[in-house]
Amino acid sequence: MSDPRFGGQSTRTLQMFRGLCGEAGFKNVVILTTYWDQVSTGEGERREAQLKSNVFAQLVEGGAQFMRHDRTVESVRKVLRHFLPTPVISARIQTGIREEGKSVPDTITRSVQSKGAEEVQEEELAGLQKMLARSEGEKVDPVA
Repeated sequence: MSDPRFGGQSTRTLQMFRGLCGEAGFKNVVILTTYWDQVSTGEGERREAQLKSNVFAQLVEGGAQFMRHDRTVESVRKVLRHFLPTPVISARIQTGIREEGKSVPDTITRSVQSKGAEEVQEEELAGLQKMLARSEGEKVDPVA
């Protein structure tokens, strides 16, 4: 929560992750935020709200949940207790390889890796424009 940026490499990594999981797997995703002790409560909650509505909006819409880790054993236990009853879902890459007989290069992984820099920049710009539109004139900082 202490880093207010979510840059190009992070965006590409998130695209890869979404492609590997597939939408069906989003409900088994937890976005675990850390370093809450390095920001004020208000600042952390503001950044978390931005992450939910902008950067991770697609995952949240698919059922992903946010959890906070405060560097305590109890915090880790809370995350583990969350996952214990979670039903197993095959990730998109597993389905592609095992059930469809595709090779790894033929899966979503390859298509995400092979995106050109220009296409990634266009996606990032579109995301920033969407973030600005949602803020309705409010000052918006990219978040991590």
